[in-house]
Amino acid sequence: MNDPSSLQNKKKRIVILTYGSRGDVEPFVALGHQLILEGYSVCLVAPKPFAAFANKYGLEFSAIESDPDELGQMFANQAGTNWVKMISSMAQHVMPIARNAFQTIKSASQGADLIIHSFLLTDAGHTLALQQSIPEISAQFFPVFLPTGAFPAVALPDLPLGKMFRRGMHTFNTGMFKNGARFTYKKLRKTAPELPELAPWLFSGPVENQPPILFAYSQYVLPNPDDWPANAHVTGYWPLPIPETWSPPIDLKKILDEGPAPIYFGPGSMRSEKLHVLLEMVIAAARKLGKRVVLGVASDEIPTPLKGKDLISAKGVPHRWLFPQMSYIMHHGGSGTSGAAVASGVPNSAIPFSVDQSFWAKRLFQLRVGPAAPSAKRITQRDLERIIQDGLENSDYRHQAGIISEKMKKEDGIGAAIRIINGQFQD
Repeated sequence: MNDPSSLQNKKKRIVILTYGSRGDVEPFVALGHQLILEGYSVCLVAPKPFAAFANKYGLEFSAIESDPDELGQMFANQAGTNWVKMISSMAQHVMPIARNAFQTIKSASQGADLIIHSFLLTDAGHTLALQQSIPEISAQFFPVFLPTGAFPAVALPDLPLGKMFRRGMHTFNTGMFKNGARFTYKKLRKTAPELPELAPWLFSGPVENQPPILFAYSQYVLPNPDDWPANAHVTGYWPLPIPETWSPPIDLKKILDEGPAPIYFGPGSMRSEKLHVLLEMVIAAARKLGKRVVLGVASDEIPTPLKGKDLISAKGVPHRWLFPQMSYIMHHGGSGTSGAAVASGVPNSAIPFSVDQSFWAKRLFQLRVGPAAPSAKRITQRDLERIIQDGLENSDYRHQAGIISEKMKKEDGIGAAIRIINGQFQD
């Protein structure tokens, strides 16, 4: 991927700001790793539990002292697929950590040549970039901040009222996020007056004054709308390469080799208070249909009375290796996991726990790569039995998943992102 433009920028320092679960961090580790190979110096600012993960791939790391799992639990248990409750949960989680988090971000960004910021750190990243006259890029894993009539806004109803209604709903979504975050920050400044006022919203005013915004998903999963501005780029997904030294667990390899392809279920980083009930229903439904199950959870999360030779834990196993060996995939609908599932060419459905996951769940059904599924809060064992059977027996799902998978193989999401990043350093 090296080219003259990237080599000219050797040792330029890029600071990446992200907050959330592994799904919010891993794509940036993948991007940062490749940027290092291109000759850049990269610092990732993210929750403290991901320090070793980032260091493993050569990234400098600056820790936000927090527990991101707490936010995931709030999304799963309190917010669900309700956007307003999601904003409220974010505010509730962020308030106690925001002061120290801002100072961490400010310290890490000193001397940076470029700041890349994502969803929850958009305002902070933009404010610091303007204060220090540092170029910036916004990077997102679902469509947000830019209105369009091409598809519905995340977590809002898609009524048959035309493109103007859809654009209005996108604008409403952005307003809820922006105003909710700024109200929380204003409250914080009353107790921390040393914090600066937030800069004006970055995606207002003339487009030529706005930073690039990268959407790290495939155009074959969600095309780049015709009515988005020129600074919007759908790059493709940013998958993390499987380390050359990695090998699959022996017991997992054995179960894959000893019979027909199993089904997969994984909740990602979501840890709902009802997760154990959901696992019990998935296992019961699969056994009723005579199917073996690979579970994307740790072994100790599988209820002991349900363990058996037809179940195996695959926690931490790379999806790019695992998913193509499944017969049907049920996942939580996170952006990266959805991308890996579609890229595998295997029929799949999302059982969403929270807002953006619900968006991708509906999109996968629209693509006809798998049957629709209720949310994790509402799904029943009977639903699971029906969904699994349909996912396995309907050949149209596999055919369509195969078509999209072949198209996605031609994409290089990280390469596309780096070309845009390189462009920020050219006169």
